[in-house]
Amino acid sequence: MKKKALLHIGSNKTGTTSIQSAFHANKEALERQGFVYPGSEVCHHKFYFTSKQEESCWPRQFKGIPFDKLQHTVTQYLVSMANDLKRDLPCHIISSEYLFRCSDAEKVSNVIEFLSDYVDEIEVYAFVRSPAPYYNSRQQQVIKASHHIIHPNAFRYDFKAVIEAWSTQAKVNVIGYDKGVDSLSRLAEAMGVDIRGFKLPQKQNESLAIEQMLLLEKIQRNLYQEQDNIFKNHLGLVGQIKSQQATKPTLKPGVAEIIEKTHEQDLAWLKTNYAVDFLGQSNSNAKKGKNRTAAAGLRIPRQPSIRDVYIVDEEKAALYESMVLDLLMKKFVELKKA
Repeated sequence: MKKKALLHIGSNKTGTTSIQSAFHANKEALERQGFVYPGSEVCHHKFYFTSKQEESCWPRQFKGIPFDKLQHTVTQYLVSMANDLKRDLPCHIISSEYLFRCSDAEKVSNVIEFLSDYVDEIEVYAFVRSPAPYYNSRQQQVIKASHHIIHPNAFRYDFKAVIEAWSTQAKVNVIGYDKGVDSLSRLAEAMGVDIRGFKLPQKQNESLAIEQMLLLEKIQRNLYQEQDNIFKNHLGLVGQIKSQQATKPTLKPGVAEIIEKTHEQDLAWLKTNYAVDFLGQSNSNAKKGKNRTAAAGLRIPRQPSIRDVYIVDEEKAALYESMVLDLLMKKFVELKKA
């Protein structure tokens, strides 16, 4: 029997968590269709280490873990994955957005070499989204690990390099991400998976409000400037403290145009080679002259704050910070009484 590996490599911020949760929760239903979702974990993030990337490129969740402990954990994980890959079913689905970090043909080749011991064919599936909305979503993750966000002029969404690197080793299917369309349905259709009857896990809204981003930025700047890009588990609590008056993060006028201009050539390449067209959105704005003056007039510092890039309601920001402090003090009093 010929065996095939279907690699869903991301990118992140394109519904990856929902896809992975659904596949993991419906492993038995997948197997009845001839698909294996290997391993015991929801996502295959540790599979990323088959790429043999340098430590400086590792995702932040792996940084700070003692090397011996990490090595032992990853080795055990890959042994478990290998055992599942040996199973006598035609298709194996592997999903981790960390694989989108592989933009070098040599690193991709390392992943392919590992898989080639178990499968005869490899096919890659990558979601790509419009750069400006991606930047907006990405900064919500950046501020969880760093004391400053990425400057719009310096931001690079390297989808072209990633797709080209994977294309040297396997067929790559590129899917344009649309926030209004379910990513699971689109990926399942492309892979030939029937998700009718699937138990779908409850969707978790991981998006941060602008008020939450501002509070994280204050904590990171005042307490953790020397600990950028290190996972700080306790800061995840900020994302769990919701406010009824929360504000959706909105870029200042002109910021999106800066980002789209930077990626214009790559977007043209994407349209020509994969028929995924995000140029229509930016071109329609450019033709109407929208935000052109705003972009030219923007003065963003080299190391920008959230207020430099996003629209902020200062009253709501102050109210949210006060609410969080109040909740924490009440909890502290409860713990002292217990």
